[in-house]
Amino acid sequence: MTSALLLSLALVDPTVAAVNAERARHRLAPFVQHEVLERSSERFAQRLVRTGRFAHDTRIRVPAGRFTRLGEALAQGEGLSPAAAVRAWMDSPPHRKLLLSTRFTQAGAGAAGSTVRVLHLASAA
Repeated sequence: MTSALLLSLALVDPTVAAVNAERARHRLAPFVQHEVLERSSERFAQRLVRTGRFAHDTRIRVPAGRFTRLGEALAQGEGLSPAAAVRAWMDSPPHRKLLLSTRFTQAGAGAAGSTVRVLHLASAA
């Protein structure tokens, strides 16, 4: 492997990588990791922990006009690994549908410690 490829693999968020592995098992294209979605999911994960309120937000905070469709998956649990979060989402029919959707092309994931994981999905405008 080239050093550029190794560097790009190292920069892939482990939650996005786990989701993309699941998508590959279903012969679906991987999500492209997007910096704006990474930031929004990270901020939301931190807010969930800070406020103690674990619930979906009514809107994902990203720049207007950047995306045409948005989706969100949340996972919570002590010592929650990226793989465990993806397993939980795949075991939940609405979350499974979200992760395996062909309507989304981009993803960003955030975490707050080892207890909360947030995945934001989008389609580019």
